[in-house]
Amino acid sequence: MIGENFYDCNCGRNGCFETLASATAMIKYALHKMNTSDAVSSLQRIYIEKGQLEAKDIFDHAAMGDALAIETVNRTAKYLAIGIANIYNILDPEIIAIGGGVSKAGDSFFDLVRNMVGKMTIV
Repeated sequence: MIGENFYDCNCGRNGCFETLASATAMIKYALHKMNTSDAVSSLQRIYIEKGQLEAKDIFDHAAMGDALAIETVNRTAKYLAIGIANIYNILDPEIIAIGGGVSKAGDSFFDLVRNMVGKMTIV
């Protein structure tokens, strides 16, 4: 468990890595915020036009300054950093490989994650 979430994981627990730091988690969070907030986001237009959101949409709109997209990216980076830091602090691996949709996020996202991990790891 790396944090509390607004929905439970398929395993029945709450706060699993996958439900907080994956492309699916990003999409669910953005949709949740769009449904529970009065804030306007360019992601709403994308969702209406395409009938779905993709992690790429969220990253692209964050880069364009959309507040919800930025919040979603920052939330994902935070929980990914917590998970990576926990793995690093316990196992001290030489490499941690990231896969899935988030792995395609680009340098700006991973620079943010690296910065956060650096603040959480024991040197």
